[in-house]
Amino acid sequence: MKRVFCLKTKTVKLFLLVVMLCIFLSSCGNQKNKVVVSDLEVIPPELLLEDYDEFWKEFRNNYIFIPILEENGIEIDSIEKKYRETLEKSELDIKGFYSLLEKMLGEMSNFAHLQMVYPGWAQYYIDSEYDWLLNETPEKLDVCRATYNKLQELMPDEERSEQINLMRPQVSHYYDTKTVCIRYMTFSYDEGDRDKGLLLDALSNAYDQMGGIDNIIIDIRGNGGGNTEYWRGSIVGPLGGQSGWNIEIFTKDVPLLVEEIEKESKEGTFESEFTFSRGYGYKPISEYPKDRTLPPFVEQLGLNYYSDEEETIKDTSEGDIDTDGINKYVLIDGYVYSAADNFAMFCKDTGWATLIGRPTSGDGAGGMPLGVILENTGIIFRFSVTASPNDAGELNTIKGTNPDVFTLKEDALTKCLSIISSDG
Repeated sequence: MKRVFCLKTKTVKLFLLVVMLCIFLSSCGNQKNKVVVSDLEVIPPELLLEDYDEFWKEFRNNYIFIPILEENGIEIDSIEKKYRETLEKSELDIKGFYSLLEKMLGEMSNFAHLQMVYPGWAQYYIDSEYDWLLNETPEKLDVCRATYNKLQELMPDEERSEQINLMRPQVSHYYDTKTVCIRYMTFSYDEGDRDKGLLLDALSNAYDQMGGIDNIIIDIRGNGGGNTEYWRGSIVGPLGGQSGWNIEIFTKDVPLLVEEIEKESKEGTFESEFTFSRGYGYKPISEYPKDRTLPPFVEQLGLNYYSDEEETIKDTSEGDIDTDGINKYVLIDGYVYSAADNFAMFCKDTGWATLIGRPTSGDGAGGMPLGVILENTGIIFRFSVTASPNDAGELNTIKGTNPDVFTLKEDALTKCLSIISSDG
């Protein structure tokens, strides 16, 4: 009897060992998506193909501008097939996969911020207090951080950082008309405080050197954007004068937005039926005011929600500079995009400044493009989820913001100075 008891004990121990091993192996199997694939010299093809197919699923289900791409001759099905075949034949590390996706989105013209989130942007998505990622989980964010740390090593951003530093605002003076001109080549995420100080110093020096200021020219030609908070806090706020801005924004209840809304609704974040964390309270298109005409693109894109809430741009000048009575002009061209276009839209809609130049490239409404994390690699791609009309009722993403004073062959700065001289 004693021997039998020992055999049973050993059998039980062996059984428990096998069970624990199975649980461990099962756990490892369930953790396949948590493997730090970014450290691998060659990522298993099946993981990359899963992410590739996930991209196309989320793109087709959530990107509201597909009809625009198709209308402009971009053959989405052909692009998907071509790059999948390329991926099937390739052995790629994380940089190679990132580059393949980046090239693929380039074939779709990166329309409406359809872009890969490059390493220099990643922190603003991963660690932001705002919900700019639509499908994040703590586990995905861990993979995401590891991936972008690796991409930062493989794709160093020193050159861009140096360019941003060199692209700090440039100041010019025109003494005969008491005009100061400040050129902004970027609305950098990180340089708002620095450039606010530069603006205030420039205006203070101009007062001393010219005995006052009659005109301020803000030149944003060639500015591809950055952060909308930049112009609010570093340009408009310091120049004084609180402004109310009413902007129409349209969107669609695509699956990822609905999931985000449902998730945050449970947390008590929302005050209205359809909204998300960037602060826009959306209403069904059926409630759109009868005395207004819906822009044609709303039906074309199948948009079914809208927002027309007024936003207040605060005066933060604190009496630093007296800008009462100073004429303000903003110079624009076809390279003005994203956050810079958002500034142009504000100027156009509120009359805060006179726009001079050529139409912008648009897509400045609706705030930060929203991002989606790919499950296995942690790579983020992003796109705009909103559409707005310009002053002519056309889709801003295509037609941009129109100037108040058009220039064709004439240089916008030359035209602006001519206007100032004739008015003086």
